Amino acid sequence: MFGSRNKMNKSASRGPKSHIAKRFLTTSSWSARVWAAVIIGALLIIGGGFFFRYSKAAVTTNRLDIHRVAKYQLGHREWDAQTLAYTGGVRDAWCAYFVSWVFKQAGYPMTAKNNGRIPLAWKPYGESIREVFQTRNAFHAPQKGGGYQAVLGDVVVFGEERSHVGIVSEYRWNDKGFRLVAIEGNSNIQGSPDRVVERTYTDPNVANIMGFGNASTFIDTPAGAQKR
Repeated sequence: MFGSRNKMNKSASRGPKSHIAKRFLTTSSWSARVWAAVIIGALLIIGGGFFFRYSKAAVTTNRLDIHRVAKYQLGHREWDAQTLAYTGGVRDAWCAYFVSWVFKQAGYPMTAKNNGRIPLAWKPYGESIREVFQTRNAFHAPQKGGGYQAVLGDVVVFGEERSHVGIVSEYRWNDKGFRLVAIEGNSNIQGSPDRVVERTYTDPNVANIMGFGNASTFIDTPAGAQKR
């Protein structure tokens, strides 16, 4: 009898409650699969966009390091503790100090010939950043649809006399249009206080690019190894 009761109890345990539990588990499992598919799909989209953006020729892990350091600085305002770190405490136009600091933090310091001074955007003293790249044959004028096509981590030099500089996030200039995205110190967007910002240019005349410094010159040949 006890055996029969046990069998009956087991049969009863597989009644309506077990069907509800089974349905719940099936539903939960189905929901988990849906969420897993959504998450995997999102990661593929994000990863695919990352690969598309950064897998172009000449973009290396080293360039990603340069850009990552620059990106982490976004938002720092003029003469806060961090921007003073870029300049070593000097209160001066600091866009080139920022670029030089980023390269140094990434492991590729720039060296100026004039007493080791940090190269500036223009030349009140020491070398300008443009000249630093020119001495290495690594400065290139922009050219629509040809010539040197700047990539992530390169340095963009704007203007002519009193230049401004930044670090390239994205660049293209072809029949489909012009687009430059650059991280810049000592800059602002629509009159905001000067700080580190990422700006987008869609008109070559507004961008007024003098040229690009190829970051590979410091990645492949460190400043200290360059013969001058």
